[in-house]
Amino acid sequence: MAALDQPPPIVCVIVREEAGDRVQLRGRVMSPEAGQGTYSLHIFKTGPVGSSNIQMGGPFTLAANVETFVGLANFNVDRSASYTTDFTVTVNDRTYRCALPDGDSK
Repeated sequence: MAALDQPPPIVCVIVREEAGDRVQLRGRVMSPEAGQGTYSLHIFKTGPVGSSNIQMGGPFTLAANVETFVGLANFNVDRSASYTTDFTVTVNDRTYRCALPDGDSK
């Protein structure tokens, strides 16, 4: 199989979900192969009512082709707030920088 036909080794994004008056941010990691790794998630929220600075990280285990969620941060919904994120995962001695999905603010 040509290298261009192979799936990326690790796919990772920050998932944003709103539920009522809360917004949740968490990391999602997928891999075509099972494995283990570590993650680091840093979220900085700024808005008119104040700011929050959250850092978390730790180990995780991946099953092949299954979404794995890591970390979780909850905030009050604030439409005028902005979020700066830094989400990285390390698997098999390779580090991947992850992002918010297209269309979300960073």
